[in-house]
Amino acid sequence: MKIKSKDIIPCFSRSILQVDELPALPEECFSQGVQRILRIDSQDGQLNLRLNLGQQIPVKSFDCVLIGMAGRELSRIENLLEPLTGLLADYGQITILFTGHVQAPYQPEDLDQRLLPFKLMRYRHGVLSHGPDANTLWVLILVKTDYNPVAHARELSHNARPDCSIAIMDAIPMDLIPNTQTLARLSLEKQRFYFHWQQLRHEIEPVHALFSKARREFAQVTALNPHFPESYRLHADYWAYMGRPDMAARVLRSLDQSLPDPENKRRLQKLNGKISCSRDEHETAPMWEAKGRCPRILIITHDHSDYGMDTLYHGLCHLLGPENVVEFPWKPTLHGQNRQAAENYPCFFDFPGKVQSVASLVNELQLGKFDVIIYADVVQMAYTSEVRRLAGAASGLPIVCYDTWDDCYTPLHIVLKYFERDQFDLIFKREMLAGVDYGPITFPLPFGYPQGQHRPDFSQSRESNIFWAGKCEYGLRPVYIPALENQLGCSLDRLYNQTEYLEKLRKSGIGISFFGCGFDTVRYWELPANGVMLLAERPPIRIPFDFVDHESAVFFDDLAQLQETIRTYQANPKRISQIARAGYEHYRRYHTSVARARQMLGRMEQMGLLKSVPRSVAADQPWVAEPNGLPLSMVNEPKPSLNEPGNECLYLGLVKGNGYGWGVCSRYLIKELSRLRPVCVINEDDGSAFNSGLEGRLFQALTDINFAPMFEQAHGRKNYGYTFFENELTETSLENAKRFDLVLAGSAWCRDQMLEKGITHCDILIQGIDTRIFYPILKEKEQDRFVIFSGGKFELRKGQDLVLRAVKILQEKYPDVWLLNCWRNLWPGSVKLMSYSKDIRFEYKENEPWIQTMQRTYIQNGLDPDRIITYDLVAQEDQRELYAQTDIGLFPNRCEGGTNLVLMEYMACGKPVIASYTSGHRDILNSQNSLLLHNLEPLKITGASGQLIAQWSNPSLDEIVALLEKAYHHRDALKPLARQAGKDLKQFTWERSAHRLLEIID
Repeated sequence: MKIKSKDIIPCFSRSILQVDELPALPEECFSQGVQRILRIDSQDGQLNLRLNLGQQIPVKSFDCVLIGMAGRELSRIENLLEPLTGLLADYGQITILFTGHVQAPYQPEDLDQRLLPFKLMRYRHGVLSHGPDANTLWVLILVKTDYNPVAHARELSHNARPDCSIAIMDAIPMDLIPNTQTLARLSLEKQRFYFHWQQLRHEIEPVHALFSKARREFAQVTALNPHFPESYRLHADYWAYMGRPDMAARVLRSLDQSLPDPENKRRLQKLNGKISCSRDEHETAPMWEAKGRCPRILIITHDHSDYGMDTLYHGLCHLLGPENVVEFPWKPTLHGQNRQAAENYPCFFDFPGKVQSVASLVNELQLGKFDVIIYADVVQMAYTSEVRRLAGAASGLPIVCYDTWDDCYTPLHIVLKYFERDQFDLIFKREMLAGVDYGPITFPLPFGYPQGQHRPDFSQSRESNIFWAGKCEYGLRPVYIPALENQLGCSLDRLYNQTEYLEKLRKSGIGISFFGCGFDTVRYWELPANGVMLLAERPPIRIPFDFVDHESAVFFDDLAQLQETIRTYQANPKRISQIARAGYEHYRRYHTSVARARQMLGRMEQMGLLKSVPRSVAADQPWVAEPNGLPLSMVNEPKPSLNEPGNECLYLGLVKGNGYGWGVCSRYLIKELSRLRPVCVINEDDGSAFNSGLEGRLFQALTDINFAPMFEQAHGRKNYGYTFFENELTETSLENAKRFDLVLAGSAWCRDQMLEKGITHCDILIQGIDTRIFYPILKEKEQDRFVIFSGGKFELRKGQDLVLRAVKILQEKYPDVWLLNCWRNLWPGSVKLMSYSKDIRFEYKENEPWIQTMQRTYIQNGLDPDRIITYDLVAQEDQRELYAQTDIGLFPNRCEGGTNLVLMEYMACGKPVIASYTSGHRDILNSQNSLLLHNLEPLKITGASGQLIAQWSNPSLDEIVALLEKAYHHRDALKPLARQAGKDLKQFTWERSAHRLLEIID
């Protein structure tokens, strides 16, 4: 548990008693309105409790007591507490700071017994670490046993300090909250405090400043207890306070339809039943038209997935070309890496681009190579020094702020202070409430949806069923969804994987969009983009070119209207289809990511920010994209003539991706081949996937042991398949191989297996590595522990059961032996095969979190889980840093159809390995660059009926342990192996793989 600086001295403290010397504390500890600090010292545990002239210190005169406990024994705390408790106010706290401790320097049960006579109890505890040079502190916070935080918070709110009331509620330890009903009531208190705080600050802050925070508490209350009318009414009061009686009435009306109550009707009558939305449903925005050269934009963002900013980036790149859109920091999800970070949102792209240092960007800014900066990190505000350097170099350059967050309020005073700027030239906001004044330079820019993700087929009839998937929390969902389930006679709480989700969505006639954490949701744009009729809770925010009610979408304002609308449209499927088609066309015109980029640039142009600034870069060029919206090439790149021999279009039947072998291989081959000759990545949208007469050569992946091509119907003038396999070839494999002019194998072992079966038209194409990411680690690791690395998806073939057996043996002998692994396996069927291992116990449990599965497995097999570091999926660009923490890699793989990308990348970082000298490993390993496992026993894998499925090689556990022992005791002897590994792997680049492929097929 961690303690924050603000917890040391609570915000309500005005009078502080300090006992003895305190360790260095952050300045913010003392900046919360403290008016008086009295310092006293102890001698042999005795305190002088008299002021000058013998005056006694008054009782209950301090609301915070700070005690420094450097080197003190716990028993001596009692000597201090006895005189101090009388000086502590009823709602005060005692904070004890134990210097140099990262865990409790006491036994909790023992301490509790010692505190009883003083009527004190442990309230909160944890580590405070505030900078690399500061001492680590263990913080213990005590309060009186009769302390009531709710009563305390209410008293402070009554005394015009609701901000402190919220802090007190946030500080309540979860283990003191007995049940969800209590938690709901605590959230209701916070909701009330936020509203009170807003009312007290109405003259110095906008009326909506705390609305989103209060709304989150409302969501917490209703998620825990949907039948809590006080929370709905308080939420309605806040809407009315902001000048939106229509929204207040909407909340009360839906509540009354769900929980009829005379109080609801009284309040509705007071609001005159207003439910119409006050926003302008016909709001427009200027649309930028490319006239002259394109502007070049620097986007300052953060390095996490951000749907709003990332889809805008997608639109700007399509509109201006990726060479005119540069982001800092470099974000992997925009460049085909770390797909999982996008969390299934459609904001994963594969644009060209490279990492640029702050120094190089500062140089470009000073040379005038950018026209505008977009600042889009109003929440994390990371990279402070780097951002300020960039802002300082952008003298005279327009700086535009884009707030993509769920909050309807942008804390500009905080952002500008961080940015060291007086104001922005223009502000765009996703959650911009209609009817609220945001000032003259703030304009709406809600989410959009990237074009090319899917093209709906309106020629096929769809089911008229209702599509909804999501959590039954936020806004009025706890009212809407149960009523809807009752009306439709079905459950709406099912979770789908991404494939099921898209399939279900695209087959539905009506899709519902409820408010989420924000009023603007991805679902609002996703539904019409996929050809589904949008049935939406009418948004209270400004949306230029919004959908038109009963024309391109259908809106509802309360529960009764939602239910009636569903009844009406389910009886008229033809009308559903008409609105869905109109909604899709409206989306394509106004709400794609490119349209959103045009609206932003149009507003900049209108405000005079896109002026012609001379800069020494090439004029803009039209940018060519694949039909699915991914980058293919720049038309100004020199390309060989299509009429030259061997330069006809090369069609690629591959799939871009990350986090798994085929995806990484495909992504890099596409990238490198497109630099060397004209290529086209085939897909279903442009028809190439079904074209049996492609005018060029086709190179595509063979997806299984039967050599099934990725695109079954596609056929070129010449056809090449690419395969990695570990199982025995089948008769179907041999038959399908005849469809190709050449079958390329990922290793010499795979090629030899084909030759043995009579497939003679074959060759080898070895994979590469990205040497910009994976290169030798020169800094030596600290030798406080010996860390073994193991990577690759957790399955029987990869041999992680042998890794666990070997590590267990070493851990029992050496206390400094650790294991660091990256074994996350996304394919349950593959994971389950580990249960057949003869070396470990393994049990697969459906839906169990990965880390939990691994921890359970360690314990079941007698390993020390405290000395095992388990990672989930790790982004490619983060792997080198992870490898740097380890001493040696262990790869006792039983079979590899390829050359094992994880092994190659680890060795490329100049790290030594112990690896099985078998199958695809033999193309990479030798006695100069690795410690080889030679003692291999044949291992036959058979099916239920006894048929041979695979023939692998089983490494010797004794040899694995012996080599680990050798590495443990002779670490300096590993260095030549490591250097040679880094040197050897330099030659295995993806560029080389692309050249090799072209040599083969030409």
